[in-house]
Amino acid sequence: MKKLATILLLLPLFASAQWTAASRMSSGKGETIVTNFIRGYVELTNGTRKDGEIQLKVLNGDTVEIRVKPTGGKKEKYPRDQVAKFYGVILLKDVKNDFKKPFKNFHPGKLFLENGDEKTGKIAMRVREADEHDGTKIYGPIGVKYANENDEVTTHMAASNRVVYLIQTINGTDYHYIRVGRQFISVGNPTGRFSYFKNPNPTHAREGTTNLTKVAIQEVGEAIAEEAAEAAAKRSLEESQKRGEDFGQSIGNATVAAMNTANEVNELFTPDEDGAIYFEEYYIVDNEKLTRSIVYKKNVDEVLYSLLEGCGVDDKIPGVTNGIKELTEVMIFLEENVCN
Repeated sequence: MKKLATILLLLPLFASAQWTAASRMSSGKGETIVTNFIRGYVELTNGTRKDGEIQLKVLNGDTVEIRVKPTGGKKEKYPRDQVAKFYGVILLKDVKNDFKKPFKNFHPGKLFLENGDEKTGKIAMRVREADEHDGTKIYGPIGVKYANENDEVTTHMAASNRVVYLIQTINGTDYHYIRVGRQFISVGNPTGRFSYFKNPNPTHAREGTTNLTKVAIQEVGEAIAEEAAEAAAKRSLEESQKRGEDFGQSIGNATVAAMNTANEVNELFTPDEDGAIYFEEYYIVDNEKLTRSIVYKKNVDEVLYSLLEGCGVDDKIPGVTNGIKELTEVMIFLEENVCN
């Protein structure tokens, strides 16, 4: 058993694969799970490789037997200590791909990973299902499904931190998403001088709302944050931005450089038991200078003054901000008037 435990450390974990349980049985030895068959291969310790359909037998969480049905052959069984490696995949043809919402179906796309790697293939956005609701409000997909050149499908959840940015191309139009905490948020104007995306955990509370009950907060779907967390996030922001600069330049999109800063800001905030209703907030990213600003209803003019400093439009800003109803108007004004 000690030898088996050592081998387990060197082989893929059952929890990280694509298998699901086909049957469960309890006995004096514990719980035995037999998985469904999925496409894959088994590589034996003697160097032999078996391609076909793979099934696992799991006893109390340990994979004790790997079964393979080679293409055109009969089922074979191998104890775990005879297997050097095994791999299982779900194929695109076996995945639902006819949702009414196009972004949930597979389209050409690209993933940008936390380690700097890129993956090109077909991608579909994975939304939160009804039985996964945990009482928090989300503003985007919680995962992305990726099909490689062999149509092998893997799913990357936003919470795993593996995928930091992605592009999905639907009918010739590129849709950009950035990971913010446990979700992927749509990025507006991704190829312009200034990009923007929603902050799912806003930091500016509306006056007179700090004593609302927690239930009221959940009903309006607003996030809550403590002042101490906000201060810590600001300090973390500057450090992360410096570390992310090279990565952002390497993939040709400075918005990704702001990803880590946005995530650290959001992930540092914790619920405030007193409760508050917060203004809707967005991050505005300067893709040339690699900086980001938080904008909300009360500070639009302040942000414009800062981003357009020296451009000779200070006298125009008050008139513009007084009439702005949508963030897109702010972005248009920025793009039209930026000078450096």
